[in-house]
Amino acid sequence: MSQFNDSSITKQMHYEVGLRIIFFLIMLSVRALRNTITLRGSQQLLSSFTNRHFAVESSTKPLSFLKNFISNIIEDDLSKHKNGGRVVTRFPPEPNGYLHLGHAKSISFNFGVARHFGGVTHMRFDDTNPSKEDMEYVRSILDDVSWLVTGETKCQPPPWFGEIRHASDYFPVIYNAAEYLIQNNLAYVDDSSSGRWINIKH
Repeated sequence: MSQFNDSSITKQMHYEVGLRIIFFLIMLSVRALRNTITLRGSQQLLSSFTNRHFAVESSTKPLSFLKNFISNIIEDDLSKHKNGGRVVTRFPPEPNGYLHLGHAKSISFNFGVARHFGGVTHMRFDDTNPSKEDMEYVRSILDDVSWLVTGETKCQPPPWFGEIRHASDYFPVIYNAAEYLIQNNLAYVDDSSSGRWINIKH
C-alpha cells in the first residue's frame, strides 16, 4: 500500500510539473507574440488573437483599449459617477494549484481594464478550502501574475494595489450577511442529503 501511495504521489508531481511547463510555454508564447505585434504596431492581429478583451501597449502610442461589453458598462457607470468614479477590479485565484491559460486571460483583462480607466486591481486569494491550499501555489501565483503584467517575477512595487487580500479575511462579514438573510426570510439553509439532491436535479 505504501509503495502504491508513493507511486501515486510521484505521478501526481510529474503531472503537475508537466502542466506548469506547458503553462509557462503558453504564457511565454503569448508575451512573445504580444511583443512582436506591439513592435509592428498592429493591433488588428492582436485583437483577433485575444478575442478583443485585452489592453494593448504600443511603443509609439499611449495605452489603447479594445472595447467590449464590460468596458461599455464601466463607461456608462462612470458617466453616472457611480462608486465615486472609481474603477476597482480583482484577480481572485484559489491557491490550490498552478495557474492555467484561463487565469492568464483573466489577469490580462482585469489589470488591463483597471489601467485603462485609471483604476486599481486587488490581488485576493480565494482561500475557502484550506485542506487543498499550499504556500507553494501562493508564491507561484504571485510570481506569475507579476511576470505576466510587468515582465518581472519580483517587481517592486507589485502590479496589484495595496496588500494581498484573502477571502477568509471577510468570513465574519459573510457569516453575518448569511444570518441576516436567513433571519429576514431571504435565504434558508438546505440540509438535504446528496441522494435527495440527485433526485431533485433529475
